[in-house]
Amino acid sequence: MKNYLSLIPISAKVRKRQNRMTILCIIISALLVTTIFSVADMFIRTKSDELQNKHGNYHIQLENISQSIGDEISSRSDVTAVGWSEAFNSDAAQPYYIGEKRAALYGADRVYIAYGTKRYFA
Repeated sequence: MKNYLSLIPISAKVRKRQNRMTILCIIISALLVTTIFSVADMFIRTKSDELQNKHGNYHIQLENISQSIGDEISSRSDVTAVGWSEAFNSDAAQPYYIGEKRAALYGADRVYIAYGTKRYFA
């Protein structure tokens, strides 16, 4: 074993240039990986903020509930606002057109729009 350990300094002298290049490549690859993950993290945070600003920050979104259930939910003390929205032909599967373009219709009440866009009406 001592014979093999004594070869390390000899190999280091002979392959000095190769060792520097190996260390440089390892440093550059570590920096590139860090950069890629940082950019991905910034992208995810930006998209999350953009979606919250565009569609609101909902704690819950219910579909296909009746008006009476909506009224019951809105009367709770821990509920800030209840807004209603409706989409017709949102996947454009039905043959409704405006001119030559397929059409979809979206509707929302004032509360939904106000809290979804962070503008509050008095």
